[in-house]
Amino acid sequence: MFFETGVPDELKLVFIEFVHRHLAKHDRELQRQRRYVCACGEPVTDLTMVQKRQETGKEFITCQGCDKPVPFMDHIEKRLASDPVARKVLKMEQTERQQRDTQSEEQGLIGHMLTLCADANAIFRPVTMFDYGIDGEVEFKDPETGNASGRKIYVQLKSGNSYLRDRKRDGKEIFDVKNERHIQYWQNQPVDVYLVVRQHDEMRGEDVIRWMNVSAYLKQRQDAQSKQLVFSGEKLDFAEVCRVGDGLFS
Repeated sequence: MFFETGVPDELKLVFIEFVHRHLAKHDRELQRQRRYVCACGEPVTDLTMVQKRQETGKEFITCQGCDKPVPFMDHIEKRLASDPVARKVLKMEQTERQQRDTQSEEQGLIGHMLTLCADANAIFRPVTMFDYGIDGEVEFKDPETGNASGRKIYVQLKSGNSYLRDRKRDGKEIFDVKNERHIQYWQNQPVDVYLVVRQHDEMRGEDVIRWMNVSAYLKQRQDAQSKQLVFSGEKLDFAEVCRVGDGLFS
């Protein structure tokens, strides 16, 4: 989008938001990239340097024509960041990026479950219809015949470091259930539901995947109304999947 000289910033804001909303309906990959022009009329052409300076917290770039600073946080950016209506443009960008990242991580976790269950003589089936609190099922094969047995568990998959937090009073890891109906839905299932959480360990530079039996936890907990689950997950690996499967046949 380009504007002639003299177009009020308020009108620019309205137009930017209108165009962004229209295009966002048709393209989930949409991103807004800002172009800057100095007060002297000289456009900023080194867009790579603009991005680098913004990423490092710099507030301006020097004009290549008059050597004066060209601020990044000008009137338009300030309004987009603070105005209740115009701020939706930035919110849309952030939401889209978060959704893409979350979707990518969840797809990776589904791939991990498929491989792990196949190695452990089980079948993983993703559930892709609706988000009711269950993302898939693990059906274990009969150890004698190798056929599907009908004995299974359900899993809820979460990938990302934001799903667990440390409780201040005792340091325990807490999983906050944002949708209360998920708890009731888990409790009403005919088989056990397991919560699978993948986090990235910065110290070791690797992902750590753990799971816990949510159904067993909900039956034993004292505060039945709480939406906080104390997460005490075991490392999810080949041996752990086999252990759960063996328990269903014992």
